[in-house]
Amino acid sequence: MTDNLFRIQLADFEPGSLVNEAAFLTNAGYSVISSTNGPETKNKAIAFRPHIIIVDFMSNEANGVAICHQLRSHRMLSDSIIVLYSWQYEFAHQNIMLNSLLDGFMKRPMAEEEFLSHIRHYLKKAVSQSMGNHLEFDGLRIDVEGYVVRKGSAIVEIAKKEFELLLLLASEPEKIFSRDEIIEKVWGDKRTDNKRLLDVYIAKLRSKIGKHHIHTMKGVGYAFSV
Repeated sequence: MTDNLFRIQLADFEPGSLVNEAAFLTNAGYSVISSTNGPETKNKAIAFRPHIIIVDFMSNEANGVAICHQLRSHRMLSDSIIVLYSWQYEFAHQNIMLNSLLDGFMKRPMAEEEFLSHIRHYLKKAVSQSMGNHLEFDGLRIDVEGYVVRKGSAIVEIAKKEFELLLLLASEPEKIFSRDEIIEKVWGDKRTDNKRLLDVYIAKLRSKIGKHHIHTMKGVGYAFSV
């Protein structure tokens, strides 16, 4: 997919507040539209089918929650990623209702490169969702919801932590994940004993899916190779 096939909607409830962000996205080659109130946001989103909807949370809490709920509950937008972009990041992030409706939060302000980096991250998630909740690479198929891995037509016997480790690495192919990052995301902490455990799990995965799929960056971490 080329960038101009990716559709991004900016829900800008105080017109002009997302001018820079719109320029960043347009210059980067994305297809961008804007909306300025709840009904317009929903109607445009249904017609445009954006991969990502960025909601500017400068309106009051009740309106922001209501708009996010309308977007999330519409069947035509089930695959759209909804992200809150807010000066009130800490407040919004702690809101239980918003956490149940959104795919993520971004804290304002952001420099252009940081903003675009976040967008690329969420686009990968959007593409993954649109693929039907599975990832497929050169004969290896990962069923995200079913916790099933297939190599060719055969099902690979795999433990839950092995699956979670594989899914993390495969979620961003060719990205080098640091050892600390992997341990924190898969095991939930950075204990030294888990660093040794990580090596054991990597070895198990390689024996099950093939050594060529997991690349070691010495002294840094691991990456999934396609």
